[in-house]
Amino acid sequence: MWSISSCGRRGGVNALSRWRSVLVASVIVAAGSVGIAVERMALPVFTLTARDGAAVTSDRLVQPGTWALIYVGPHCVPCEAVLRSIDQAGLPTLKRRIVVVAASGPEAVLEEAARYPGLADAVWLADVSNAIPRQIRHTGVPAIFGMRNNMIEWSVAGVLMDATDVKSILANWLER
Repeated sequence: MWSISSCGRRGGVNALSRWRSVLVASVIVAAGSVGIAVERMALPVFTLTARDGAAVTSDRLVQPGTWALIYVGPHCVPCEAVLRSIDQAGLPTLKRRIVVVAASGPEAVLEEAARYPGLADAVWLADVSNAIPRQIRHTGVPAIFGMRNNMIEWSVAGVLMDATDVKSILANWLER
């Protein structure tokens, strides 16, 4: 489950960063269109499609340490805002630890990935059969899952008040 401590850095966290995390947590809890979608659980078994059409099983997504899975939908304005925020962030090494899954076909994923050149190092996959919502039992897009190895540690589904908050949340999580 998401917690305020999930956003802090180990070691020397400055007070401003800690208060920003508290503020973001408050917004997440208070906003009616945002929900905490999933309790802590292992990444279930499902199959996605790579941009070249190859099948990719969920166990092949797992990365050591912290990483993020971002689930977006087609023609989704909030999804675009979230991806644009991350795309424009200067976090190149952290972007390699992001997996973006679009609820569409591989051709649409190719087009979507091309729109965000700053996320070129992220893994882009298609969820043609809606496997993730069925297996994880979440609703809404965008959905962001904070992963540690093969465990979903926290998630946010829906729209934050400011899409740039996603950048802060992910940066703090992925820097761990």
